[in-house]
Amino acid sequence: MSRRAALAFFGVLLTLGLGFWFALESQVFAAQLAGTDSAGLEKRVLPIKPTLTTIDPSAKGGMVVVKFVDEPRVRLKGNRLISMQSISTKEIEAVLSPYLGQRIERLFKSQSEMALDKHKEQLEIRIKRQFADLNSYYQVEIQSLAEAERLVNDLNRLDMVEIAYYEPAPEPAGDIAPPTPNYKPFQGYRTAAPAGVDADYANLLAGGDGTGVKIIDIEGGWQTTHEDLDKAVGGLIAGEMINDASWINHGTAVLGEMIAGDNGYGVSGICPGADVGMISIGTLSTADALYTAVANLTPGDLILIELHAPGPHYNFQSRPDQLGYVCMEYWQANFDAIQYAWANGITVIEAAGNGAENFDDQTLYAQLFDTTYRNSHAIIAGAGYPNTSGLDLQRQSFSNYGERVNLQGYGSGVYTTGYGDLFTGGGDQNQYYTSGFSGTSSASPIVTGAVACLQGRYMAAYGTFLTADQIRTALVSTGTAQLGDLSKHIGPRPDLQAAIGGFTAPPSLYTSPLAIDTTVLQGAVVVRPVWLHNRSTTTAVAFTAVGNDSLARNKMPNWLTVAPASGSVNPSDSLQLNVTMDASVLAQQIADYKGIVEVNWGPVPQPLDSLSVVPVFFAVLCNDTTYQALSSNDLGGPTFSWIPALTIGSKLGNGSFYNPSLNPLDDGTAGPLPIGFAFPFFDSLYTQFWVSPNGAISFTNSTLNFGGYYSSTSVPGSPFTSFLPAFWNDLIIDSAQVPQAGVYIYRSATNDTLVIEWYRLANFVNFDTQTDFEMVLTSDGKMLYQYLNVDAGGLNQTALIGLSQVECQALSYYNNGTPAANEVHDGIAVLLSSSVVQHQVMAGNVDGQGGIDISDLTYLVEYLFFGGAAPIPMESGDLDCSGAVDISDLTYMVEYLFFGGPDPCSYWEVL
Repeated sequence: MSRRAALAFFGVLLTLGLGFWFALESQVFAAQLAGTDSAGLEKRVLPIKPTLTTIDPSAKGGMVVVKFVDEPRVRLKGNRLISMQSISTKEIEAVLSPYLGQRIERLFKSQSEMALDKHKEQLEIRIKRQFADLNSYYQVEIQSLAEAERLVNDLNRLDMVEIAYYEPAPEPAGDIAPPTPNYKPFQGYRTAAPAGVDADYANLLAGGDGTGVKIIDIEGGWQTTHEDLDKAVGGLIAGEMINDASWINHGTAVLGEMIAGDNGYGVSGICPGADVGMISIGTLSTADALYTAVANLTPGDLILIELHAPGPHYNFQSRPDQLGYVCMEYWQANFDAIQYAWANGITVIEAAGNGAENFDDQTLYAQLFDTTYRNSHAIIAGAGYPNTSGLDLQRQSFSNYGERVNLQGYGSGVYTTGYGDLFTGGGDQNQYYTSGFSGTSSASPIVTGAVACLQGRYMAAYGTFLTADQIRTALVSTGTAQLGDLSKHIGPRPDLQAAIGGFTAPPSLYTSPLAIDTTVLQGAVVVRPVWLHNRSTTTAVAFTAVGNDSLARNKMPNWLTVAPASGSVNPSDSLQLNVTMDASVLAQQIADYKGIVEVNWGPVPQPLDSLSVVPVFFAVLCNDTTYQALSSNDLGGPTFSWIPALTIGSKLGNGSFYNPSLNPLDDGTAGPLPIGFAFPFFDSLYTQFWVSPNGAISFTNSTLNFGGYYSSTSVPGSPFTSFLPAFWNDLIIDSAQVPQAGVYIYRSATNDTLVIEWYRLANFVNFDTQTDFEMVLTSDGKMLYQYLNVDAGGLNQTALIGLSQVECQALSYYNNGTPAANEVHDGIAVLLSSSVVQHQVMAGNVDGQGGIDISDLTYLVEYLFFGGAAPIPMESGDLDCSGAVDISDLTYMVEYLFFGGPDPCSYWEVL
């Protein structure tokens, strides 16, 4: 535990009391015993770190993948790895320092950090289980296998590393003139069981040709202009194709098995009605390709992973015979991405691999392929012999096997598009066909095509989709059984007629969409639909629906409502709920609200004993434009002109900072301190301020501490009434390193300028970043933030810069990395100034008639003693600058009008 965490922990004990703490501990302990966390989520199964990883010198390419444990929220910011929870990252930076800046990047880089965080939270609310923090995954570029081996072992020794591993480069696991022959009669895998999967039968039924289903194929390349693959044209979604004939022929063969047109020539796909998309690993990791596929699919769609890679049996050795190669979920990041797909209603099919590996081998694989321990919910396809071989339905010797392998397809003799050994069309790659596509690569498209037919038929019949688990169960239980040596399990071959004939639709509701995510301005009201789909063909389903704030529940106005609140859904029918999100009942502030639409349901007339939930994310934005920001890089912006408060001002004594429970020089506050003039800020004047070592001031808050969680503070949305962060970060005055370090104050002789300089402060976590920046306030209401030295340690990438008054009045210039263009650097100035025209007005004109005379005196007497009208505006009655309108202001006015007293106080008025 870090020093900060220990101190915070001690403060919690003092504040809450030991009794409450022990009660909380007992709840957490009980949750642990039950296999859930303190929030009631089913716990993730954490990977087991190997004590030693060995990589064969013949391994090819690849990368090192590291996942940090979730809790510290380690993030790459520029050339630094920083914990968003202010936990020391010294150890991991020490190991990874040679790679920072150029050779390390986010593994799931196709999506923003914010998008990944929100997706994770949505799934956890809906599925009630923990999901991996994909933002904690990074990929490291390696220059040698010896380097990879050393790095993996060094990383796995660190407590903050959940798992590090080497992932080899994956490998593929096969009408125009002149007229192309029709090879459909040779496609035995399309025919009725037991010879094939009976696509011929399924394609005759509505949806049974895969209509309504989209398949994304993940591999390296495709001949998208092939004459038999019309649906592949323009289908590349992401990644650059690998310009290699083996990859292109392989991908073309895979697509032909699934979606080749039923057009009287060439071959016919198993599911020609399905849509297809392709994602290449040419420029994406397998894990990122998987997550990108999820982002481009909807519930009921499919992902096919047409890859395998060298596994641990031969220390990741790249081999021409492919022995030891395994399926892609062996590697943890791929496994986690597949789980995300499953939780989004997407079925993943992956080639088992051609390594002749036994996935039940506990010595090599421990429990990685034991679904009672670690279940990706993917369907793994092995390779069996075709019906023409004399060994029909027996495992082919190269196919990986084990209880985790669910279904088999033809592993040899497959007629499909590509390669050109059967037909070349005179050398035109768009007319290449083969009769010899093989491997688990030819088997897995057959299984995928069968899944698409089954899913399409079910969707057409019932208006909703089957889950991956339901599909797997249906095809395994009705398939044509494996023959031969059953101890080397590859499962049955799908039988679509039997699977479709076994359809049952029990009374059940499915909700769509899976989540609601809406952003509005203050005061807006929006309505979004949630559909309830009844799968049953015979039984109505009754329901009640309610919207709840998932965090505050009854502690705030009911902004989330659902109508109708109850009712029933007829068999094979759908009903729309209207979900209303009302920002007008919420406080006038920017905020992110989280809610849940809860639908309790059950078959009529049974009890409502089932529950479906739809997470709701409701962001309310500010519409305040009072202030604007210009940097010295902008046209018309300020000039960087450093004012050295260090030399012309005075230092705040270290004893000026206070904090009752934490280190004052870390998370303390000093003040109140005089500004030296009345500073206009929004619609108020301030004459004093409080200052924190963490790079911010407040005009109103005597404590500027937010528990050290700097990444949780934002503008707007800060926890302070007024807040001016010039460089809000996790800083500390470390006079042991720099005796002069601290906060310096300078006030101009003309009392119209205040300078606050944070000089040579250290970063709390690493103690090796020293910064120097300042805030300049002037009597005309302008705020100038200047940065002399902020580049060195990367803190400029995690800073919070801007200003805010209560609630929604705010301006965010740089908010914890957003927008990237506004990241400050050495020698830059940022000017924050009001876009509202104001001028100073002398108080005393309380009746609004112009000038200060006897009528104003009478008006003020009426207000103070006889219930008369208030001054117009109220500030005009505060002649003595006390902040209140009272009898002393009446005395002040008399002195001014009749005895030559001083001028009344001034206030700012908006023109």
